[in-house]
Amino acid sequence: MNGPPGTDAAGGREAPARGGRIRRALLPAALLGALVAAFYAPLLDRPFASEDYLLVRVLRERPPWSDPAEWLGGPWLGIEVVRFWRPVSTAFLAVEANLFGARPPLYNLAHLLLHAAVACLVWAVAVRVDRSVRPAGEGLGAAPLAAAVLFALHPLHPNAVSWIASFATPVGAALQLGALLAYARWREGGGRAALGAALGLFALALGSYEAAAVLPLLLAAWEHLVAGGRRHLRRAAAYLPFVALAAGYLLFRRLLFGEAIGGYGGLALRFREAFSGTLPADLGTSLARLLVPRFDSPPPGWAPLGVVAVLVAGPALGLAIGGWRGVRARREVAAWLFGAAWTVLALAPFAFQPFVPGNGRYVYVASVGAALALGRLAAPPAARGTGRRVALAALPAAFAIAWAVLLAGSVRVHSQAGETARRVADALAARAGELGPGPVFVTGHPIFVENRAGVPLAQVLRYGLADAVRPPFRPTELVVHPLPLLDAADLGPVARGLPRAPRLRWDPSGQRFVAVEDPPAAGAEIEAWGPGEAPDGRGAALGAGEVAFLPPAGSPATAYRLIVSSRGNPAFVDLPPPEPGGSPVPVRGELPTVFVDSMRHLYGGELYWWIEGRDGAGRLAAWSPARPLPA
Repeated sequence: MNGPPGTDAAGGREAPARGGRIRRALLPAALLGALVAAFYAPLLDRPFASEDYLLVRVLRERPPWSDPAEWLGGPWLGIEVVRFWRPVSTAFLAVEANLFGARPPLYNLAHLLLHAAVACLVWAVAVRVDRSVRPAGEGLGAAPLAAAVLFALHPLHPNAVSWIASFATPVGAALQLGALLAYARWREGGGRAALGAALGLFALALGSYEAAAVLPLLLAAWEHLVAGGRRHLRRAAAYLPFVALAAGYLLFRRLLFGEAIGGYGGLALRFREAFSGTLPADLGTSLARLLVPRFDSPPPGWAPLGVVAVLVAGPALGLAIGGWRGVRARREVAAWLFGAAWTVLALAPFAFQPFVPGNGRYVYVASVGAALALGRLAAPPAARGTGRRVALAALPAAFAIAWAVLLAGSVRVHSQAGETARRVADALAARAGELGPGPVFVTGHPIFVENRAGVPLAQVLRYGLADAVRPPFRPTELVVHPLPLLDAADLGPVARGLPRAPRLRWDPSGQRFVAVEDPPAAGAEIEAWGPGEAPDGRGAALGAGEVAFLPPAGSPATAYRLIVSSRGNPAFVDLPPPEPGGSPVPVRGELPTVFVDSMRHLYGGELYWWIEGRDGAGRLAAWSPARPLPA
């Protein structure tokens, strides 16, 4: 499987001495650290935003080591609403939460250092790719540093780096890259210790981030494209232990969640449906957005094909301009294909779903492959003559400059998102004395920072508003139920069912919350029943996961939905429409029980529910009064 110590996987040239490798790595590490610091410095004092508040609060109140059974053998944070299993990265953030408390700059510094470390690992992987290409005795090319710089400058990374709640992404990426490097060391003759390190790091990566499950496929691409040699079946045996470990992980997820793949709700279904015909378009769009991450307007229809053409043109440029011939040409093309394969494989866990900057963390690992592929054109040693070197370096240099400009803008947006979240939380906390201990229903607060095209660029308070106005962030606790942007009339169910509960609306012009007066009556009141109640002789008692309602006679409402309000986020469930002209019998619907259980686990306290009906124009036409949801 592997050659003797001191040789590469093919039994060839001597590996560099360890001390020499360390000395040669110091300068690239310093350059990458300085680059990350220069671009991300404005985010060092960025306040918390969105789920940052939730995670820091929960992990301080209930650190994972306080309940090892739930931490290691249950879903993330004890909730199933998102179907994560992340004991390793959760422990990482829990340590930070208990060391740093409510001081954002300390988290920001730690995560910037982690991002710089991941960039250094990308450099180390690119160095090994470069060694597989260059002839024995030829010096290290510029490609490894170019790849690491491109990765460090990718403009979608602030979503993974500065947003504390995405901690699992850089942690998982670091462990995946570490596992690949340990695997490569083992194949170079590192012995069982290197193999054990690779398997151990892969296991930790699986416990950090669901997307790490593709590592065996990345190792297969490494063996058959980078390591060299023609004994492909024998090479396949090398990564079989990693395939077995991934299979065990997927089986564990199947037993825990009922499905092997996915994390966010519906992702597993989307992944299966992607092969019905949407996959090529989604993949092309995702590649286009990864390489040209501009979202000011919808990209032209030819953009995905154009970007894919750029990827395909890379080896052609090298062959035409770089003077690659024979073995060198085959190795360069294989190295380029490795980067392209990495990019596609790393998008697979997200079903190739087109992304926006607000969830740019989905491409954090995929951008490693794009950087490796583009970096191969950074003046390889085989290109003779200054003109050829400049021509080859033009493409990666153009990407680096464009990404740097976009990254500076992305950093500004994420800084703005944190400042906006802080202002909203401050304005709400300032009214705590006049609001009383009961639930406060809040609407209109910003969810994302969006551009003029309505594209979400950075999260503000999609979650976390209720957490931001309680310890450890505030000395006293305010019971807040966030709602989406609603008109005054839409708050009628709350006003009728909970007349003493304050209702506040965010005023963006005044940067403050204003009270919403009693809204005018809109439409007819709906007779509704909750879990355990009997529909007044019209049917059997409802089960624990059911609601029912009687459509009002003559109402123009055509669409009905159930709203469950929690201190996290509300849930909206479409209810079956009543049969036209049918007998007046209650219509039954299901409660979002997984959501209800998750919110009770995270927050405790009351949840409230009501049913609303809307007419064809989307106006509120019927409603039931809000009331507490039975335990």
